[in-house]
Amino acid sequence: MPQISEIRALAALSARNFRLYFFGQCVALTGTWMQRLAMSWLVLEITRSASRMGLVEFVNQAPVFILGLFIGVFLDRHDLRAVLITTQAVTIVHSFTMALLLHMGQLSYPAILLLSFLLGIITAVDMPARQASIAQMINHPSQLQSALSLQSGSFNLARLIGPAVAGFVVKAGGEVSCFLLNGIAHMFVLYAYCAMRLPQRELAPREQKRLSALREGLSYAMGVAPIRLNLIFTYAFNFFSMTYTIMLPLFAKEVLGGDSRHLGSLLGALGIGALVGVMYMAAKIHTRQLPRHFCRMQTGFGLVFIVFSFITDWRLSVALMPFMGFTVVSAAVASNSLMQSVVDENKRGRVMSLYMLGGLGFGPIGILIFGHIAEIAGPQNAALLCGLMAFLVGLLHYGKLRIYDTTVDPLLKTKGL
Repeated sequence: MPQISEIRALAALSARNFRLYFFGQCVALTGTWMQRLAMSWLVLEITRSASRMGLVEFVNQAPVFILGLFIGVFLDRHDLRAVLITTQAVTIVHSFTMALLLHMGQLSYPAILLLSFLLGIITAVDMPARQASIAQMINHPSQLQSALSLQSGSFNLARLIGPAVAGFVVKAGGEVSCFLLNGIAHMFVLYAYCAMRLPQRELAPREQKRLSALREGLSYAMGVAPIRLNLIFTYAFNFFSMTYTIMLPLFAKEVLGGDSRHLGSLLGALGIGALVGVMYMAAKIHTRQLPRHFCRMQTGFGLVFIVFSFITDWRLSVALMPFMGFTVVSAAVASNSLMQSVVDENKRGRVMSLYMLGGLGFGPIGILIFGHIAEIAGPQNAALLCGLMAFLVGLLHYGKLRIYDTTVDPLLKTKGL
């Protein structure tokens, strides 16, 4: 595909392995977003409680705290393709189990908590493995930013399509239909992993003790300035920004007086902005510009969230969603791209596990806390506080740009970028 390789934003699609992954992910993630909307709406209808909805999100991500760092050690020692095939197969079984239990009327709130925790274990392995495997799927390091942007693009295309479809599917056939469709959708990415052939990568020595390997990864991450700063500010930003995942269902139901279709429209509009954001970044933002870009996007998200907290009109809320999607996803992709670009290959699994801890670990803690705040002070006040804090994190991060400016360039040169 020489014509594709000449387009910077699409360069990674010239690699066969990445094409298989990308198109499989587009289908699988659409199913994931359908299930996420169905789950949020089901929990909200069962409990009518923001804090209980936040608890579901928290237990879903708790395994990242319990296993996250050690999973990085595991991934640096094992074949990533085999790991990903296993996680996809287990995800399919999990989705069909949820559909069966709901159909039988056995999917109570405690059962949802247990199943969310089990799904969290799968995700704690799958997410860092996926991130770490991207570098193996491309033909040249210069395609990495394109690959990460396209990966995020597939995520946000699914965010656009999945909730919009799920809103109507839930209305027509109930949440069980979404769980079934998610299981079927993941069969596509399972096939992709089975069909691809990844090159050999440098593995960490298996004879090294796990705690020693873990300490080595932590020492490396804290010793490389761009990685250290990126991790610290990503953790802080995600603590406040990830709360939008429960604020949107709360706003749709309690502030805007809508139903699952309205929530689907909010998430779909968010996906439009996110998709535009990642493609803009892939086409226009050079690797050396990434630190400045994600600082701007973190600050911008905070401002958008502040404005959103004051809006009670349905049309204005939907109109604001693309700006929220653009900023929050651009910040995440830019941060991820920089991390993947500077990390050493034999420590990639450990560093990406640390990185995923910020989104899958600290984010749910914020969701749990601000779910309680929303019940006490109301969704709008909780959203306002989150927006203000996210804005402050972005400003503080912006103050560290001088460190990025002096350290990123030498690291990129060693990687041929």
